[in-house]
Amino acid sequence: MPRRATRSQISVRRKRRPEPAKFRLHKAEWVDPFPLALGTSPEKRIFAELVRRRIYFIFQGDWPVADRNISVLAQARFFKPDFIVPEWKVIYDPFSEFHHTQPDALKSDFYKQQDYEGKGYEFVHSWSLDVDEKGGHWAVDQSVRIHGAPLQPLKDAEDIYWKRVQGYRIGPNVGLGASSVGIANKRRKRYPSLALGTPRGR
Repeated sequence: MPRRATRSQISVRRKRRPEPAKFRLHKAEWVDPFPLALGTSPEKRIFAELVRRRIYFIFQGDWPVADRNISVLAQARFFKPDFIVPEWKVIYDPFSEFHHTQPDALKSDFYKQQDYEGKGYEFVHSWSLDVDEKGGHWAVDQSVRIHGAPLQPLKDAEDIYWKRVQGYRIGPNVGLGASSVGIANKRRKRYPSLALGTPRGR
């Protein structure tokens, strides 16, 4: 015959009524495997993914504009693509939502695209927020060519050397992307008003 529960056991059971379990899923924070390479978060995500796939690239290198028939703007400057993948002829350049929606940036990006594609390169420019949310693998996969075989072998001696030594080459403009984002954020920041206010009700 089963034993009857005591009054104290009954009270404990009433206090410990089963409740549905609640679970919170937290998205794992991305850890940068190359913290010494300066760059924005989207740039670093693409950087890490290209290294993981063993695809040689030039990070923050110069792109000289030689065709004087493109534009007056293009003649006066050097483009600085974030990633040049010479074997696949692909350029990755994640666009910040604020800077690349300004009128001057829109004009520059138009001439930039004309020059890149005129020289046979595929120009991939995903939005930075999408890269941060979906990851570097998603950003790299936005290229059509990257899923196929390389289009050309490396010819430059410096590229051949750096591919053999570490798999990528750091260009002279490293860190400029992060600086430009910082400048843009500073420009759009709203500072608190220093005007003397009067108390309400007076």
